Amino acid sequence: MQTNLRSCYRQFASLLLLLAIALCTSCTAINPNTASVELSIRQAQATGRPGAYVVTGNTSLPDETRITVTAIRDFEPAETSIYAILDRQYAVVQQGTWQADLNLWQPAPDGRFQESWQISGLSTPADPAATVTFLATLDPANQPAGFRDQVEAEDDATQASLVRFTTDGELYLEASRQVNVALPSGRTAPPEPTPAAAPRTSGKPVEPTSDRDQPWSKTDAPLRPDQRLQ
Repeated sequence: MQTNLRSCYRQFASLLLLLAIALCTSCTAINPNTASVELSIRQAQATGRPGAYVVTGNTSLPDETRITVTAIRDFEPAETSIYAILDRQYAVVQQGTWQADLNLWQPAPDGRFQESWQISGLSTPADPAATVTFLATLDPANQPAGFRDQVEAEDDATQASLVRFTTDGELYLEASRQVNVALPSGRTAPPEPTPAAAPRTSGKPVEPTSDRDQPWSKTDAPLRPDQRLQ
């Protein structure tokens, strides 16, 4: 009798071990770390407010990852790449999606809606393109640990469509979508005059107060090719 009980116990223990192995194998198969890398722009849609666009997309990146979303107007024809950054904002990943609200037009001092390069009065050697390019970029500083290894494990087609490198050899991801966007028209109430900045009393740098004050959001004029992520 005891021999039969021991035999039944061993068989039951073996079944439990096989079940545990099967469950572990299943968990490994759906490990999110092995998921294909994705970053895409689903749409860039006008909101009805002058120059305002909502840009949405999908991604396999973890929640709370920050993606930089940029609107650029190229100038053509030109011997070298000439473009103006119209707006740039952060989007935060939530459950595989992200969204950013961009304002491509700004009121000039007389109330006319204009793009940044028009307000600056910058003369360009080429004509503005009929389209605006929306870029979604995962900058090197915002990448999760081990991300480069995951990207380099992707197939050649995925890498060719998403992967870019800075001039320093740092890897980043970039997705793009072009949309026909007419040049600004119409006007609004002139903006309030900006108060004169108070004189600085020391050499200590002034700390930025918002994302709009960060250095990356201050570039309004067309940039040289070496000033943009390559």
